Amino acid sequence: MAKRPTSPENQVRRAVKKLEYEIDSLEEALIENGGNFDGRVRLRGSPGTIRVIVRIRRPDKHYKWAMSVLLNNQRIDGIDWEPLIHDHRGKSHDCKGWHRHIWSPASADKLKECLPKFNPSNVRDFILGGFKILKVQLRREGTRYGIQLRFG
Repeated sequence: MAKRPTSPENQVRRAVKKLEYEIDSLEEALIENGGNFDGRVRLRGSPGTIRVIVRIRRPDKHYKWAMSVLLNNQRIDGIDWEPLIHDHRGKSHDCKGWHRHIWSPASADKLKECLPKFNPSNVRDFILGGFKILKVQLRREGTRYGIQLRFG
């Protein structure tokens, strides 16, 4: 049986995306830009332009934090917080809080999946934990290439 080809969006979602920032420089960029970060990532064989966006509207309010991965200016992945999430897997999975936007060809980024184990206590935890989920790799301090966060 032949395997169906994977969409470019799902290829990007599954791949490790390298961001040429260290955690300290990314945090500095957020401060300098009023809580907004927009950076391009490297991905071998990329099907287009890939960007990572982080928004920290209020550092003291976690429900004002969000991050996204965009392919050719379309969100294909992301994490944010809402008071009520209708999980795409059914009512038994519905929750309050952190969730991931799940991309599909039919629904684009409208599907949501609760992240019950994701509970960052500060902005750095949000960035590092969120990047681990979204498979975004930061550069290690003083190196050209990044450390790979363990995904699991």
